[in-house]
Amino acid sequence: MSACYRRWGALLGWLLALAVLAGCNPDGSLRLPYDQSRKLKYEPVVVAAASRLTVGPGALALRLEPTEGPLGSDLRVKVRFMRQIGNISEMGEDLWATWHPEAAGGVWIAETTFSHPGKYRADVLAISGDGKRGEQQVYFDVAPAASR
Repeated sequence: MSACYRRWGALLGWLLALAVLAGCNPDGSLRLPYDQSRKLKYEPVVVAAASRLTVGPGALALRLEPTEGPLGSDLRVKVRFMRQIGNISEMGEDLWATWHPEAAGGVWIAETTFSHPGKYRADVLAISGDGKRGEQQVYFDVAPAASR
């Protein structure tokens, strides 16, 4: 019986080694599960003139500036809001942004409610019609509500 176990152990060892090697590039770096050429490359820019960044009902307006090639006209944009408390991020809403071509030369607007003043982070996910994806972060400040 022990010879049988040794054969199976050797076979499993070889299979494990093949699986590990298949997941690595020749230089030893990890092989990514998707083609990097299929990644959207952009920089999100907060458009203050079209945003409402105060406590209460608000909106974040973004322009996506391409850094490498066009983004395309069939984008979908999702924004995840997070309030920054020191080194900790408090998860907020995950919202689809809407395209507003008439506002400030064309912006993506995600409407949300800001519960506290302070620093916030938005994780911006853009997805093109042909499946290319890109994720970036942008930081911004939310002001206290105006007193009446």
